[in-house]
Amino acid sequence: MWEVATAVAVVVGVVVVGILVILTIEIKNTLRRFNQFIQNTEENMTPTLNNLNQSLERINRILQDVEDFSSNTREVSDNVKALSERIKDTAGSVERLIHESTTTISALRAGFRAGLSTLLKNLIRGGE
Repeated sequence: MWEVATAVAVVVGVVVVGILVILTIEIKNTLRRFNQFIQNTEENMTPTLNNLNQSLERINRILQDVEDFSSNTREVSDNVKALSERIKDTAGSVERLIHESTTTISALRAGFRAGLSTLLKNLIRGGE
């Protein structure tokens, strides 16, 4: 009986060792394929990451250009606003000058008429 049990134990031991050898070989193959996968991934990722980095640099330059354009546009807008204020001030000055000139001309015309009228009256009376 011990012989049968020993024979069964030996057979089971051989089967277990065989299974362990097969599993070890499969694990070794899996690890080799996994290492190849990681190596391929690294090789493929390097150009992709370089392209991504270049794209990000371009995007940053574009954003800087947009920011510069926005700043310049803001500056132009401020200059146009200041010019508008100066034009309003100039128009107001011209309007006041025209009003003052018109008033002065009206006063001169009235004075000229009064003086001419007085001169004519004096000439007519003097001739009497």
